[in-house]
Amino acid sequence: MIFLSSASQSGPCKEQQSLPIRLSHTRVVGALTGFRQVARPYSLRYGAGKALDSSGSVSDALRNLIMHHADTRTFLKYYLSRRIDKDLPGIIRGLDPRMMPAACRMSRTIDPNRPQELTTAQSSSVNQLPEIQDLIRRRDDLG
Repeated sequence: MIFLSSASQSGPCKEQQSLPIRLSHTRVVGALTGFRQVARPYSLRYGAGKALDSSGSVSDALRNLIMHHADTRTFLKYYLSRRIDKDLPGIIRGLDPRMMPAACRMSRTIDPNRPQELTTAQSSSVNQLPEIQDLIRRRDDLG
């Protein structure tokens, strides 16, 4: 059993039934959606639990009902990710929580073939810029 099917009888849902999902169907779904890992029924259930938990609009009690858990300990032990994906220092300091995900995405767009060091000619030309010359003079005056 992974997900539930509800039967309605002229009003609120009265009955829930398990939908059997075969492993072969799950693998096909995983291949079609481009999952990197082999999709297993547990993977789908784990992802659904994580989505329910992080939605903010589903209470713990409702999540437990949907997942058929007797209490929250089951979710905490088997489904709650051990990877903390929140900006804890930012939260403690009262910073904008959207900054951490944005910073984490920045590295995805870096071109691995970009030049990473200046050539000798490029370095020399930078050192001849008036702003750099001024900074060099100020540094030398301090020492």
